[in-house]
Amino acid sequence: MCLSQTEATITSINTISKPLKDGNRLWAPSWTYTYIVDGKSYSAQSTHIAYGFDVNWYQYERVAERDGLSRPVGSAVHAFYDPNNPSRSVLDRATFGLGDAIHLTPFVLVLAKTVDFIHSGRRRAANGSS
Repeated sequence: MCLSQTEATITSINTISKPLKDGNRLWAPSWTYTYIVDGKSYSAQSTHIAYGFDVNWYQYERVAERDGLSRPVGSAVHAFYDPNNPSRSVLDRATFGLGDAIHLTPFVLVLAKTVDFIHSGRRRAANGSS
C-alpha cells in the first residue's frame, strides 16, 4: 500500500498491555495524535491498526511509559495515511526485519519442500504414464 505523509501532533500518551500465557503481561506505549488532510482534521491512535507499526513491547509498564515520553504531548511527528481513506493512519510504518526473516524461514523451507515434492510426483506420474 502506498502511504502519504503529513505532519501530526501528539495529543496524549498511554500504555497498552497484552497478557502472556504464563499470567504475566507485556506493555507498550500508545500515542493519540491529530493530523489534517485536505483541510479535514483526523484523530487516531498509534496502535489501532494491526501491524501498522512496530510495537516495542516491554516487561514493565514503567519502561513502556518512559518510552512513550519519546513523543511528548504537543510534539510534532510525521503520520502516514492511506490517501484513499485518510482516517486510516500510522505513526511508524511497519518494517520487516531480521527477526521476522528468521521466524519466516522454517515456513519458507517447508513450503519449498512441499512444492518440490508435488513437482516430483507429477514428473513421476508423467513419466510412468508414457
